[in-house]
Amino acid sequence: MTNPARRPNRVRILLWVGIAACLGFLLWVVPARAGQLLYSGDAILFWASGRLALAGENPYDEAHIVEVLAQAGHPADFGAEPMPHMLYPPWALPVVMPFGLLGYPAFRLVWLALNLAVIALAAHLTWKLYGGSSRLAWLPFLLALTFAPTGRVVSIGNPAPLMLLGVVPFLALVGSPSAKPSRGKDLLAGALLLLATLKPPLAYLFLAAVGLWVLYQRRWMVLLGAATSLGLATLAALAFNPAVIGQYFQAMGSYPLGAWATPTVGALLRLALGVDTFWLQYLPSLLGLAWLAVFWLLRRQDWDWLRVTPLLLAVSLVSAAYAWTYDLVLLAVPLVAAAAGLLQGSPRRMAWGLGVYAVLNLIVLVLYTRLSDFWLFWLAPAFLIWLVWAQRGQPKKA
Repeated sequence: MTNPARRPNRVRILLWVGIAACLGFLLWVVPARAGQLLYSGDAILFWASGRLALAGENPYDEAHIVEVLAQAGHPADFGAEPMPHMLYPPWALPVVMPFGLLGYPAFRLVWLALNLAVIALAAHLTWKLYGGSSRLAWLPFLLALTFAPTGRVVSIGNPAPLMLLGVVPFLALVGSPSAKPSRGKDLLAGALLLLATLKPPLAYLFLAAVGLWVLYQRRWMVLLGAATSLGLATLAALAFNPAVIGQYFQAMGSYPLGAWATPTVGALLRLALGVDTFWLQYLPSLLGLAWLAVFWLLRRQDWDWLRVTPLLLAVSLVSAAYAWTYDLVLLAVPLVAAAAGLLQGSPRRMAWGLGVYAVLNLIVLVLYTRLSDFWLFWLAPAFLIWLVWAQRGQPKKA
């Protein structure tokens, strides 16, 4: 008769085989495509816009961006697709501008190292916040850095990982429901939220929940910190280019957002019910806000940021009006948090939970080489289902 005690060990072996397969696949694919990474993706557009902003020129202007790209040796031919723009808000420009001082190859290396460091730091802090074992302190790095969207985002150089520096320190500073409020910590937590607004649709439910929580708990220093950092960043952008706010809105108004087939529920609805029915792109976000209203009313009296943030981020990404699969790097926080919780539960549940994740992640890594982003529209919903299952039965923190 089979010994039941051995079954979790078998599943644990499958788990490590799955993680090893993910790591091996990354080590095979990344060197093979290294030559494509230097002059591809969002990094070069990010750098070009920073260079223009630093010179006081319009960082959203297509002609200026093409000119800077040509100087850097980039073939500015995007085929029939609309050219990607720097569509980040003006308060994001001070994040970009210092990198404009570098030549492009140097920037690309620094930017790659920075993104990897940010993801690793966020994983480490999340692991500690959620009570992860010190014996397995290496595990959050392995999970976060072999996560399929991580490879995608660092390869194209999108700034989405920087948003983790707005979310995770916020949890560290004000996340504990039993901690006594501190004016200094609240001020710093609010100031760092600026980074979580670099791409507002990605974390919109988290940001909305922060607003509700500030009003309900009267944590005005969080609001002051957020307003101060937002104001100073915007003023810094205006100091170099007083017309930058108008230029941003002009770019947003003229850019064909509807032309992109994003891997979102909204885009799927448009494909099914009519591509020209543009309001369907935003319907999931409206439903997400309705869900948050109910969720807040039920949880507001015992609100626990450590408990709710993984779910808020996952639902935000499922219902975002615009997102790409590399934006799911924000799910590194829920992933590491769920892994820490699973390791505190039964060995069988832990092994199955992380095993299913490893298999799903490997499938996505393989599909990345075969399909366009749109056909991975199921990835964020699949991760949400996994997260809800992983959180069930986890002990609540005292």
